[in-house]
Amino acid sequence: GEVFTATSAYPNLAAGAKANNLTPFVVGLDAAHGCGEPLQFRITLTANGLASADDVVDIVVGKLSATVTSTFNIGSGSGVNLPENTAIILNLNQGTDRGTLYDVDFEFAGSACSTSPTSSTVGLNHPAVGDLTMTLTNPDGKSIQLMSRPGAAGPSTGNNFCGTILDDSAATTIQQIATNGSDEPHTGRFRPVELLNAFQGGPSAGQWRLFIQDNVADGSNGRLNQIRFHFT
Repeated sequence: GEVFTATSAYPNLAAGAKANNLTPFVVGLDAAHGCGEPLQFRITLTANGLASADDVVDIVVGKLSATVTSTFNIGSGSGVNLPENTAIILNLNQGTDRGTLYDVDFEFAGSACSTSPTSSTVGLNHPAVGDLTMTLTNPDGKSIQLMSRPGAAGPSTGNNFCGTILDDSAATTIQQIATNGSDEPHTGRFRPVELLNAFQGGPSAGQWRLFIQDNVADGSNGRLNQIRFHFT
């Protein structure tokens, strides 16, 4: 890319006031620059009588015009077992290229929500979801922790995840679900432990990996049935 207009003035500002710059900065991009890929800029601010200050900002260029979803019916629709006190790793081959990512939400989906801990129609069934720790890794190898033994006052004894969407903009974190399971099957939007915007600017296509650890040997096995990516 190329910077065509690199400087811009601001009006006189009182302390704490805000204003737009008087003329826009102008930048040109290479034709090969992908939609959704970030650009990094170094901004230098100077003011009369004050030392200059530098900051680095990332600006994402464009995004998909609409959210698209990719659904994975685990085990060809029969699910996969989550043994107690054991970790599993699922390789999720996202073959359709949705372009460079601006945003992604991750959902434990399901065709019909239920509080039964053996339900096969929820996204994930388990009699104590507070036993679970999960990490998601993108095709570039970048990982974030989705949850870590969630529960507001200790690991939750609630059943199942169904229509449970992990979304950076959610008001409540997944760690704050009710310890006594009163909000099972945890339908709604929740922030993950680490934000999914770590994947911004990365690829959508390729092999995603989901790590799930059941941390407790208490006879409470679960099953992962259906997950869904929401790409923007």
